[in-house]
Amino acid sequence: MAWTSTTTRVSGNVITATIWNNELVNNMKHLEIVHYSEFVSDKTINTTTEGTAVSVIAGSSVTYEAVPHLFQFFAPSFDSNAATMHITLFDGSTAVGDLYQGAGSGNADALGACLRRLTPSAAAHTYNVKAWIASGSGTIHAGAGGTGGTRVPGFLRVTREPT
Repeated sequence: MAWTSTTTRVSGNVITATIWNNELVNNMKHLEIVHYSEFVSDKTINTTTEGTAVSVIAGSSVTYEAVPHLFQFFAPSFDSNAATMHITLFDGSTAVGDLYQGAGSGNADALGACLRRLTPSAAAHTYNVKAWIASGSGTIHAGAGGTGGTRVPGFLRVTREPT
């Protein structure tokens, strides 16, 4: 569904059910989270090909609409020991593309959020994030949160995008 532009109203204007549903209810659906999952422990990345990538976070099966969605992956930090790490979005077992590709210094560099706007087919999909590294091993860090410098959870969140 497309985003509906709202109309400026004047006194005495009647708001019908159709106006209410189109301008408010349907637009609010774009703000809903379609999928959310998180991870609370470090993930060791020690495979060197996309085909054998390590699962960082597994999503659940969701039936998507054929409208743009925003895929957001977050991890508080990563350490690739200076080798190139690939963090890839998958649809089931099919790679959709790298959300991140780069090297960390070996000192738990900040990763932050990786974003991808994508229009899935109108069907059930299981999106997940996996990672692999050019050589050696690395770590994608996450924790349960709390005091004393504990890392916060990493997550995969999917929301609809207005069109």
